[in-house]
Amino acid sequence: MSINNLYFIKIFMISYQSGAGQILICDFVNNIGNEINKKRPVIAFTAPTVQLRKSKLCHVIPLSTTEPEVIKDYHYKLTNLPKLPPPYLKNECWAKCDLVYTVSYERLSTPYFGKGPNGKRNYTPLFINRDDLLQIRKCIMRGLQFKTDLQIFEINI
Repeated sequence: MSINNLYFIKIFMISYQSGAGQILICDFVNNIGNEINKKRPVIAFTAPTVQLRKSKLCHVIPLSTTEPEVIKDYHYKLTNLPKLPPPYLKNECWAKCDLVYTVSYERLSTPYFGKGPNGKRNYTPLFINRDDLLQIRKCIMRGLQFKTDLQIFEINI
């Protein structure tokens, strides 16, 4: 692991369990094969649990500004997305709900929008709306090839 990556982990990682629907930036470095291998926005899709909080893990799905070549029932187009900081500025993006990740807090940071008058970064928690989160959870179920629409998945939005 490079010095730059250690600096990022030490300074910018989240120290809390994110809420369901929160947009975070995930650093997918040091992956293997065709896995994502860059920083990109993600959505945390589960509510905080004691087990996840203790293990410092978070369930996320990646966002992409590139429309899938073939749109499947596990892709979800977000058009009402909160404004993200550069370089992620886009009016719409796609939730890739077939790519479920459980990642360490060390990979995650809150988006920031420049620096304030004190010279410190301005971190802004961003969330998608409840309806989009519910649709994303349904797309996750389809992406994982679960055929039933589990209502329990709608709890703790």
